[in-house]
Amino acid sequence: MNGHPPSVGGVDIDVPLVRRLLAQFPKWATLPVTATGVNGWDTVIFRLGTDLAVRLPRRELGAEHLSTEYRWLPVIAPHLPLPTPVPLRLGEPAEGYPWHWTVTPWLPGRTASDGPVRNQRQTADLLARFITDLHALDTTGGPASTLRSIPLVDRDSAVRATIANMRGNWGADALTAVWNAALAAGPWTGPNVWVHGDLHPANLLTIDGRLSAVIDFGLLGVGDPASDLIVAWTLLSPPGRSHLRQALSITDATWARGRGRALDFGLMCLSRTQHDSVVGRIARRTVAQLLADNAGGNASDSTHPGATEVEIRCALMPPSAPFQPHRQGEAQRSEARRRPALLEDVRPGACVDHTRLVGQVPSVSKPATIARATGDGSDPSMAKPSST
Repeated sequence: MNGHPPSVGGVDIDVPLVRRLLAQFPKWATLPVTATGVNGWDTVIFRLGTDLAVRLPRRELGAEHLSTEYRWLPVIAPHLPLPTPVPLRLGEPAEGYPWHWTVTPWLPGRTASDGPVRNQRQTADLLARFITDLHALDTTGGPASTLRSIPLVDRDSAVRATIANMRGNWGADALTAVWNAALAAGPWTGPNVWVHGDLHPANLLTIDGRLSAVIDFGLLGVGDPASDLIVAWTLLSPPGRSHLRQALSITDATWARGRGRALDFGLMCLSRTQHDSVVGRIARRTVAQLLADNAGGNASDSTHPGATEVEIRCALMPPSAPFQPHRQGEAQRSEARRRPALLEDVRPGACVDHTRLVGQVPSVSKPATIARATGDGSDPSMAKPSST
């Protein structure tokens, strides 16, 4: 970060702009606005008073993600077992700023990347409840999960190229084996489900070491249930991972795809973020946990990123490894090639270094409702958590 506020169309996204935009909501217009310094790839976040936040997209893709959250979180959130950042109001483009923006709740707490969970089994149970309830909801009308749920075979060349371009004694053969197993599992052929799409420690809130909220639903969509299993490696250690799998009654094929999607996430983040950043540490930990599976679960049980010898070896990975974006337009690919490898320059929507913007479910009085899928529409590999 260079200390200068991000801008769009020559308009700085800064405190004065936020104050002018807030004139649209007189009841909040006099509250103090504070810059958080969180200028991710897609969104800039400001604190509003003590209990609210303002989120402004910094590019078109971020505006699309914000639109998804605003449309679907009020519908989905009441059915989930953990608080989520349901937008309270949608602001209009104004003052030279070209996109819609939102006001959301702000809750005290720490992201799991900063405040690790203390009890792996308890955390796995909470995650199992969240994933099961989310995946059970009716998907009618939901947007496709085009980033996280694309067929793994479409990521094959990018993943293999990233492994080949890394250096250091860090288990390339083992990770290639993980990827081969994921491909061998075949594509998901069951009914698509709602997926969060970005379950990693920077998008999970903790209070006193207990998982307390799930944030950042920009990648929310309908797709492969294995997309949400990446949390087994981004957050959990072997004992918690085993408990999560048991609680969800995961099939071998779905688990293998989940490992593959976690590997894709970890490698892409390692190749495009600074290694001492939050996301860089999460990526190293993800790769380390995948290697721990192959080594019989000998990695550290710490849930705080950056703790094991394997993770230190992973830090040798060069930040300038070739960038292999997901399906983007040529304009986005050209932009990615031109931009320097800064912290915010990660694959669009894939692993943004978020902070503690979190929300609780407010009262929602919208006519839209959503029902749980039942009968033949349910996913047999993502059954209700066991009572054990």
